[in-house]
Amino acid sequence: MQKLQENLQQFIAEQGDNQSLQTAQLRQAFQQLLPPILAPYVGSVLYDKKDPNIILVYTSGSIYKAELEAEKEFYRLQLTQLLRQPPAEPLREVRFLVNRRTFLQQQQNSVDSSPVVSRVEPRTLSAEEDRHAREIISGMRSEELKQSLYKAMKTDLEWKKGKEAIKKP
Repeated sequence: MQKLQENLQQFIAEQGDNQSLQTAQLRQAFQQLLPPILAPYVGSVLYDKKDPNIILVYTSGSIYKAELEAEKEFYRLQLTQLLRQPPAEPLREVRFLVNRRTFLQQQQNSVDSSPVVSRVEPRTLSAEEDRHAREIISGMRSEELKQSLYKAMKTDLEWKKGKEAIKKP
């Protein structure tokens, strides 16, 4: 991961876009400080265009904004320490803002990660099919591995059997 970050910073530096490099460093520093439970609810982290000593952090809702605001001074001090070495001029403020786009992104991500509902009803294996599955794994030495593989095979075969039942009228 560190190698990727170094390469990204080097690429941006070669392109001559110092502002992009600073923004990338800011995002990286803020992600280090952010509690993992709040990470999905935070969107863009940027320097204010009018004042580079102010940082803008966009959240997906007022609850998350309030949670982050409670630690506002902590973020300001830590970001100053991470980004300004030696600390020349400290960051003046970290502002937390609610952004509809961040909210919509977070909603889309939660929909994308929802479990897939299958229309296939698994069908129980016959005694012969079950015996055949057990024969296949009988040569394995590790009992734990044997049981895990049997469960996986059984689930797969039951699902496939259910899928075939849907295809046939």
